[in-house]
Amino acid sequence: MSFAPIAIVGRACLLPGAHTPQELFALTRDGRDQLRDAPAGRWRVPDAHVVATEGSEVLDHTWTRRGGYVEGFEFDREGYRVPPSELTSTDPLVHWVLDTARKALTDADLWGTDAAETGAVLGNLSLPSSAASRFAEGVWLGDLADRVGIPRAVPDDRFNSGLPAHLLARALGLGRGAYSLDAACASSLYAIEHACRALQEGRADRMLAGAVNGADDLFLHIGFSALGAMSKTGQSRPFHRDANGLVAAEGCGFVVLERLEDAVRAGRTIHGVIRGVGLCNDGRGKGLLAPSQAGQERAMRIGLEQAGVDARDVPYIECHATGTPVGDACEVASMTAVYGNHGARIGSLKSNLGHLITTAGVAGLIKVLESLREGVMLPTAHQGGRDDAPLGALESSPFETLDRPIPWEGPRRAGLSAFGFGGNDAHLIVEAYDPSASYETARTAVAAPIVVVAVGARVGDGQSTADLEGALAGGTLKRAETVRIPLTDLRFPPDDLKKASGQQTMLLSATLEATAGLTLPAATTGVFVGYQCAPEVSRWGARWRARSWGETLGADAAWIEEAQDAFVPPLEAPHVLGVLPNIPANRLSSQLDLRGPSFTVSAEELSGIRALELAIEGLSRGDLDAALVGAVDLSTEPVHRAASGDDGGADAAIMLVLRRGEDAAREGLPILGEVRVGPSTAEAFATGLPRAHAAVGLVEVASALICVARGRRPDGSPWTDIERRLSVTVDALGGQSATAEVHAVGTPAAAFAPAPDGPSLELSAHRPTVALPALPAHEGIAMQKMQPAPVLPPTSYDGPATLDKKAPREAARGDSATQS
Repeated sequence: MSFAPIAIVGRACLLPGAHTPQELFALTRDGRDQLRDAPAGRWRVPDAHVVATEGSEVLDHTWTRRGGYVEGFEFDREGYRVPPSELTSTDPLVHWVLDTARKALTDADLWGTDAAETGAVLGNLSLPSSAASRFAEGVWLGDLADRVGIPRAVPDDRFNSGLPAHLLARALGLGRGAYSLDAACASSLYAIEHACRALQEGRADRMLAGAVNGADDLFLHIGFSALGAMSKTGQSRPFHRDANGLVAAEGCGFVVLERLEDAVRAGRTIHGVIRGVGLCNDGRGKGLLAPSQAGQERAMRIGLEQAGVDARDVPYIECHATGTPVGDACEVASMTAVYGNHGARIGSLKSNLGHLITTAGVAGLIKVLESLREGVMLPTAHQGGRDDAPLGALESSPFETLDRPIPWEGPRRAGLSAFGFGGNDAHLIVEAYDPSASYETARTAVAAPIVVVAVGARVGDGQSTADLEGALAGGTLKRAETVRIPLTDLRFPPDDLKKASGQQTMLLSATLEATAGLTLPAATTGVFVGYQCAPEVSRWGARWRARSWGETLGADAAWIEEAQDAFVPPLEAPHVLGVLPNIPANRLSSQLDLRGPSFTVSAEELSGIRALELAIEGLSRGDLDAALVGAVDLSTEPVHRAASGDDGGADAAIMLVLRRGEDAAREGLPILGEVRVGPSTAEAFATGLPRAHAAVGLVEVASALICVARGRRPDGSPWTDIERRLSVTVDALGGQSATAEVHAVGTPAAAFAPAPDGPSLELSAHRPTVALPALPAHEGIAMQKMQPAPVLPPTSYDGPATLDKKAPREAARGDSATQS
């Protein structure tokens, strides 16, 4: 299991209490706790409406106001490859990404240099940001938005999943492009691993890798409370006997990566060397929210095997440990099984900052890099005090947390763990650079033919791939209304699926079609899903704010209750799980008990094609033996229509099953066609169907595949050639584009099977349209009216708006180099 060493030549962070790596080291060394009450006005709702007190209502409430918050940040709009005026109106989440990436490149002494061979991978929590929530609320309330004081947002704020990465590539001139991924709390390490692979395989010469969490803080607080994961006391105390849950935090971090031999040749400062990154998934495990010792152990063993080091030579482990007693105890058991009894020191940055979620891994890595540089093992806060006692599982283990800094003991090497809810597991091995050591040289991967052996489709109101083929032949494409899950395939409680988003259930339905009758290698099948933030998540924030809106409008209690229910019902645990943005992939891993890496990919209209590209790369280098590649979006949703300016749009979920060609042939699997991503001279293909935003790329690829596999030309006429090729090119917001080619040879495939007739669980694809009750006649305004909020930018994170006449959505389409 080869992993050529990768040099970390730059690093930067924007975290609670730490805007630089040096500040992060200092606060950790001093054992400071940076948790605070949410800044005034951040949630846009009175505490009494959403903060639970002893004996009060718990549903739709958070246990605490405390969290980890970025404060004192000022964004300098000058110096990027986009006009400063354009950056005035962008989501502050984008400001964090641009500023932190620029500082990381500056740290590497690379700011302003040619970035033609540089790319970026961004871990991004694809829940609505505060700006995205404000935009959605403006759509739902229409003319009333100003009356109730909703700060205005711009349409591009709706696209807060993939667009920040695309804007990063455009603003920094990254010739190798950028995309976002979401593996929940493991996102940073997943991003770093994929950046390392791009370098090792020669697809880039330099990579930015990191993560951001700028999700709407109110949803995180109430959501984690609904899951029973939030600390009731607002304290983040990993490995503490009295710990009672996590505390959410926000922030951003990046590292700059180069192949080690290139960094040495260029005379770079090398902050550390990545020796291995183990990625996997829990599979079915004990459930989507239960930690899996087996999954954690697999990630640790893969990371150590890639690094080629003995566990006894890793004297320090930066843990995932969030302060949930069950999770922390499971992690201690996993480390004991893998790292044995040699007595490593362990710690967790979450004791200082809270849980940064997507950003947790890169923040922990920067902490470790500073430890290696200073030759100091750092303490974990809330350890060693008079009232502090270690977790029972830790007391009986060979591991030790520190209550004060000590000189580094043993090899300058560390492990770093990140485990995401839903089953994402990651473990990274990093060490100080040793000029006298012998390191492996990176090798360019040899591309292997990758084929599609099965397809599943739910496009429009269709219930099968056969229905999609019919639509391509001139049928109609209507809004999706019903999702059907065969009862024989149910692996989740029906009530949980009823509370899950249409994105999750439509994708599950398409996947069950694609995988029917297939046997997949569980340990080496990965799941890659193109996805974007679902606007419907913002309905809960609107529900919680509706009370104060009603009070502002002088409405009575009955009106307020009806208005709240018009958005969504009260938030329960299955609702939270049903909208978490990494779960569309992890639900499939759990359903089919697949234990390869699993995550969602966001690149706006390119999301599905980027997912396809990553799967092809994993199969080609031999990390995987099979891959599920999917994409899903419900683009007939009103908020998306308002943001995109598209009155049509489509709903779609697509799933492809990929294998290496030689394996598929050896196993006698039906081969629908070969697929690859990159420049093509084949005939260009486009369906002309309405576009399902994040799924459009994979819908086009699947449709082209249907044509070449079935021997049907794009115009519907028979295609009798032995060899049949088509290419698909998709352009996306932010100026990126991509091309994929499909290729079939020989006799056309048999007709696709129609949807099964057996008993099924029927679910609604969409939530009911928001239709708020009318105010009394003397108010003179009908609240049912829905229209986009005016295009006005915020001047601060949640502050009042000022006029900017530039249309940011058009600017976002800009010019940028293409990633191939």
